[in-house]
Amino acid sequence: MVQVLVAAFSGLIIGIFVGYQLRSILIKNTISSLQKNSKTAKLDAEREAANIIRTAEIQAKTAAIKAREAFEATTRDQKKQLSKEQEAINKREEILLSREQNLNSKADFINKKEAILDKRQEENEKYNASIKEREAKADALAKEATEKLQKLARFTRDEAKKELFDEAKKELEEDISTLIKREKENLKETSEEMAREILIPAMQRYSASHITDLMLRTVTFDDPTVKGKIIGREGRNIRALEAATGVNIIIEDAPNSVTVSSLSPERRELAGIVLEKLIAGGTITVQKIEEMVREVSENFDKYLNDIGAKACAKANIIENDKQILNKLGRLYFRTSFTQNVLQHSIEVANLAGMIATELHLDATIARKIGLLHDIGKALDHEIQGPHAAIGADFLRKLNQPEEIVAGVAGHHGEVTNVTRYAIIASIADAISSSRPGARCETTSLYLERVEKMEKIATSFKQTKNCYAVQAGREINVIVDPVETSDSQAMNLAKEIARRIQLEVKYPGQIKVVVIRENRCIEYAK
Repeated sequence: MVQVLVAAFSGLIIGIFVGYQLRSILIKNTISSLQKNSKTAKLDAEREAANIIRTAEIQAKTAAIKAREAFEATTRDQKKQLSKEQEAINKREEILLSREQNLNSKADFINKKEAILDKRQEENEKYNASIKEREAKADALAKEATEKLQKLARFTRDEAKKELFDEAKKELEEDISTLIKREKENLKETSEEMAREILIPAMQRYSASHITDLMLRTVTFDDPTVKGKIIGREGRNIRALEAATGVNIIIEDAPNSVTVSSLSPERRELAGIVLEKLIAGGTITVQKIEEMVREVSENFDKYLNDIGAKACAKANIIENDKQILNKLGRLYFRTSFTQNVLQHSIEVANLAGMIATELHLDATIARKIGLLHDIGKALDHEIQGPHAAIGADFLRKLNQPEEIVAGVAGHHGEVTNVTRYAIIASIADAISSSRPGARCETTSLYLERVEKMEKIATSFKQTKNCYAVQAGREINVIVDPVETSDSQAMNLAKEIARRIQLEVKYPGQIKVVVIRENRCIEYAK
């Protein structure tokens, strides 16, 4: 289009120029002819020629301007057209760019889908492999079952029933032992944490002496001549005192003391009180001894009641029943593994009250059960049976609340229904009994207990060896790992613990550890 316009414009210029030249030649010819006619005509012709030339120039300029304007208009239209086309091209490029981005997103999505499909395919392959493995196991089990059926086919009804029962029992034992193990682990995680949160504050809040009360009765005096008065002429006084009280008076080398010895703690205490009163009076005769023994014996129950009342005050318990106070006073003269039973009962009462407070239970009931839990030990030399049952029957006859009676009866777990307060008393009893220094025992009793524990452990055929450790509070049992499975080891530990609990007397608790392991040893030479 531009080329056409340029060619047209060039042709127009050339035409004008050619016309101009032709007209100039024509004018010149006319002028030359007119010059021949006259000078005036020449001047007119020249003037006319000039006008013509001017007119031609004006026309040429006008045509050029029009041609330029036409060209510029054409150019502007072309620029507008080109601008529109450029905008269209830009829009197309944007559309193409957007489509390219969409295609890239789709490509990424497709790649992710392919990865997921590959993973699923891999999982399907593994699943198919597991299915094949299960099918193989199922075939093996079916084959085994077929063999068993063939075997059972040769059995009688009772033999087949026994075989099936033994097989089911074996499988159930493994499942039950696994379940017990899992539940024990869960209970251990939660119960130990809860018990620690309850017991530690109670144990930290209660402080008591860890020194064992040996219950030795020694009477001291300042005047060395008193020892001679106690012996009397030819030993009359000391024989009268021993006969009236049923104790042995030991005259030691120490000049200012004598020791009272008796298997009965109450008689030993009574004789000690009589001696102290005689020494304070200054007169020691056979008649005076008999009178003083009679006086102290008549008031001894009051003395026991005072001891029981003081114990109730220490345990923050209000108790007015004289029979209960009397039996509590008698506990002052009883020991368990050389631990004073009354002092132990006071400790149990205070610990039980603290534990009950932590559990938001009635602390008064817990303290009273703790104080009275061993009251049966003041009667067990008169009545046969466990001291918990004896104490519960004694309290029931005195019309004590059933909750107190049940707590005393169940603190050793010897009854069917064990109450919450009985469990609290049992825990407090174990804490008081097992704390360091609370109890001691003779070497013979310790060795006897350890021998019983080891004898029980070795009575099972799975046991290869056993060792009592931790001062007899733990027994390690070693079994053959080939002949004993994990479930059988758990059952063995449970059975040994049950036998020890039934057959051995011990303070606190005993831990039974069954060890089943394979050791592979080589030497580098």
